[in-house]
Amino acid sequence: MTALVRVGFLVHTFSFGGSETETMELVAGADPRLVSFTGVAVTHPLPLPEGQPAPGSGFPTIFMAPSRHVDPADPRVRHVRDAAEAVRTVVERSDVVITWGEPWLDRLLPDGPLPKIVVLSKDSGDWARGFLRPNSLLTPYYAANSTAAAAAFPGPLRGRVRVIHNGINPARVAPLRCREEQRRAWGIGPADLVAGYLGRIEEDKGVGRLVDAVARLPEPWTAVVVGVNPNSRYASELRRRCEALLPRRHRLLGWTDDVGSALAAMDVFCHPSEHEGFSNSLGEAWLAGVPTVYTEATGAIPDLGAMGVGVRQCADGAEVARAILAAWRRQLPKHLVSVTPAA
Repeated sequence: MTALVRVGFLVHTFSFGGSETETMELVAGADPRLVSFTGVAVTHPLPLPEGQPAPGSGFPTIFMAPSRHVDPADPRVRHVRDAAEAVRTVVERSDVVITWGEPWLDRLLPDGPLPKIVVLSKDSGDWARGFLRPNSLLTPYYAANSTAAAAAFPGPLRGRVRVIHNGINPARVAPLRCREEQRRAWGIGPADLVAGYLGRIEEDKGVGRLVDAVARLPEPWTAVVVGVNPNSRYASELRRRCEALLPRRHRLLGWTDDVGSALAAMDVFCHPSEHEGFSNSLGEAWLAGVPTVYTEATGAIPDLGAMGVGVRQCADGAEVARAILAAWRRQLPKHLVSVTPAA
């Protein structure tokens, strides 16, 4: 029998978001006869969601320096002296290390022989381009979750980047409660219309544009943003924006693992992000069958084709509002009365 390939992960953060979900799904879905997982080296510790990944689930140990954000008794974590020791621990145990989002990779890798290092791009923005350039000099192995994310690598290397789209687990979008029950929990009536978002709450995800758009739509429309967590730096500003533009017509809600119920309660999923490699949130909305609004020419859209209604990267609230209505109308019988956004 072929020896197991030992695989480790080296990441800047491991907390709330699509990258964490992808990693857990990858570990859970791997063939244990072929692959073993050695650990996750985290160089910038942040709070971990309760129970995710669950202790005893078979997910590898998370190595990180002690942090005020992380319970020292958390059974999922093994605390080491510093980021360099976390990296060295995983590197020395692995045949292959997959890394993304780490801006100081060259400073953290130990001296001496190294395993195969796969540098993964999940983004196409300037931030990703800034660290992919130096990181790509350390290895000949490159991957990206879309052609847009692959383009963030330096030009001469792009032909060597393997594009592997994110897989979306159907079990994650299976609702645990019916649409009506979820809406009642949100305090939203059956006649209301919901333009929603579920994922990390950050400005570059386009959640501010969602609020601006719903403010231009008439009273039945409500903005529901799901995903506030201890790391949501933009949440306070977004709350102020909601209160100013959408008094009584918004819900800014906490992180949930019941993705399916939240999506089932939405009429349109709105994700006009500035740049994305391949948003898990968008993929989950597609899989759940929710009409979607997304940004054109970003992420996996050039690879997969139109999967909803696109807006420009520079779209304002009026353009996003029109896209929300267009996505919603595609699901409606033609005889229903149309609703036009305010100018």
